[in-house]
Amino acid sequence: MEDGENAAVVNNPIGDVQSHWWWALASASQLTWAISASRRVCSYRLVPYKALGVATLFVSAGASAAVSTLHACGIRTVRHISFSP
Repeated sequence: MEDGENAAVVNNPIGDVQSHWWWALASASQLTWAISASRRVCSYRLVPYKALGVATLFVSAGASAAVSTLHACGIRTVRHISFSP
């Protein structure tokens, strides 16, 4: 880690450690919103837009849950991603 990154973690350890709760809360609220939106009845002309909106909510709930899991495990950054063998 660079010195600037270490200083940020040392100066604010509680906010950094417990940030996964915010991500988990976001994921739960998006999932709840998606489920409630999928059960509502709408006009037949709006069905494609509703499907897009509900699918977006489900995908974003999954992404928020993944970020929450990474934060809870202590993974904050990805330095290098190498796809070559």
